[in-house]
Amino acid sequence: MQDMKKRNLNAAATKGDIYDAVAQIATVISKTLEDYATKDDVKKLAKAEDLKRVEDKVDDLAGDVSDIRRRVIDLETDTVTRREFKEFKTKLLPA
Repeated sequence: MQDMKKRNLNAAATKGDIYDAVAQIATVISKTLEDYATKDDVKKLAKAEDLKRVEDKVDDLAGDVSDIRRRVIDLETDTVTRREFKEFKTKLLPA
């Protein structure tokens, strides 16, 4: 990678600039992910009651998502299309 140097921000980025930026981003992401706990780490550290609480929250969330999905389906079937609305409007309003 190139050393950081002052660049003209109004100049177009070169292919090399883009490659350098992507390489720097990939390096930072890689180093950040090294410090993150894995699922196994969390399981080792978590207590049984903590895991139960999380499972309960996930179950509640699944119910909420199911309700939202049902409402969206209801909206899709109960909502008139723009064409239907315009046709209805022309019947009600004088031209």
